[in-house]
This record gives sequence, structure tokens and C-alpha cells, in this order.
Amino acid sequence: MLHQAVEVHREALPPSHLDRIMSESVLGYLYLLEGRFEKAEPILRQVSDAARQLGDSHPTLAFTLTNLADLYRAEGKSARSEPLFRNALAIYAASLGPESLKVAETLLDMSIDTIASGKFAVAERDLSKGLDILRKINGPEDTTVALGEYWLARAYTGEGRYAEAEVLLRHALPIEERRWPEGSVTVGDCLYATAEAERLQRHYANAELLYQRTIALYEKCDSSGTPKLTVALRQYAKLLKTGRTDEAKALEKRAQSLR
Repeated sequence: MLHQAVEVHREALPPSHLDRIMSESVLGYLYLLEGRFEKAEPILRQVSDAARQLGDSHPTLAFTLTNLADLYRAEGKSARSEPLFRNALAIYAASLGPESLKVAETLLDMSIDTIASGKFAVAERDLSKGLDILRKINGPEDTTVALGEYWLARAYTGEGRYAEAEVLLRHALPIEERRWPEGSVTVGDCLYATAEAERLQRHYANAELLYQRTIALYEKCDSSGTPKLTVALRQYAKLLKTGRTDEAKALEKRAQSLR
């Protein structure tokens, strides 16, 4: 269906027409979600070039830039994705206002790259600003706020601020659990981050319960998520090494077999 829409738009509309840009962007992003990067990249690059004809400050250009940035992130090219996010952020701030929802969402999206690059102070700055906007617009119990708190907690953990990370995660976790009552990988990620914050504060009993819940949830919800399950098993084993060596070895053996 999407191919049909794109073909109609390509026959009837110039490359810089909004409808054509949007339909081609969605097709490129669908390829991205399917992991077909070799098909996604030329489409997303072309629509980004076409959107530049709308003007350097047009919100549609920012939209295409973030899509292309998401592709480069998925390919592990954070050095290429971060400048695109920064460009999109400047466009949204100029065209929609510095306190707009798109600014907040772009700040969150961009910070995933800066955390992966170990730029925790930069991520903290951007996420704090984005969360302030989101809380004002959507309220403190919004699911996007919970996502932002999860990533800010990851930045805090990277900076060694484990207690502050735990406060954020303890607020975000029930929001995600209400959103996904049957469980999800997202809830598992939040549980795992909380377990890590507890372990690093030497709250070992709390951490153990959280690792157990994390592992059970990954086993249930993430059929393709062997890497996440492997990491959770290894970290739980690290916790048990302090006094329960046999259990730790069994977990490490299972993690190794999954690898």
C-alpha cells in the first residue's frame, strides 16, 4: 500500500511537495524498522535533500533530518547522527519555539546517542531541559516523561550519581508498568537500570529481586533479545559472586551459552 502511494506521488508531484516527502519518508522509515538499511538510506537521504528546497528553517526538513539520524544511530554511526539531531533541534526551536513539544522530543532522541558515546554531562543537560518541557506540556505521569527519566537516569549512572538515578527510575517504572500491564522489553530495561543503581549503591537484596524480575521479563517478552538477557544474567552473576559462587557460575554458564 505504501509503495502504491509513493508511486502515485512520484508521478503527480514534484520532489519537494510535502505529500511526496512525507510518503517517501514513511517508506524509508519502514525499511529502517525492518532493518533493511541499504534500502532506507538512499530514500531518507533523497527526501532530506528535497526538504531543503522548502527552506532551511522548515519543520519538515527537521522531520527528515531526525529520520536520517535514526538510521545512522541504528547503524552505529553516532558521529553522523548527532549533528543531524542538532540541526533538527535548531530548526524546531526557531520555527515552533524553544519550549515546543518537538524540541523536547528531539532532545530526548538525541541524548540516546550522547549517552552511548559516554557524553553523560551533555546528555544530562539536554535531557533535563527536555524533561522540563515535557512535564509542563504533558504532565509528570506521561509515558514520554517516563522515557526521558529512564535516559536521564542512565546519564546519572554514567556519572556515578546512583541515588539520583534510582529516584528517577522509581518514578518511571510504575508509569511503564501501567502502560504495559502484561510486561514489555521497555519495562525490563527500566527494571534492569534500577537493579544496576541498587547494586552500585550496595543495596544487594533489592538489586537481586530486580535482576530476577528483569530476567523473567526478558525471557517472556523479548524473543529476539538474547543480548539484553545475556547482560542481565552476567550482572546478576556479578552480584552473587560475593557469597554464592555456585549460583554465580551457573548464571555465567547460561550467559555464555546465549552468547
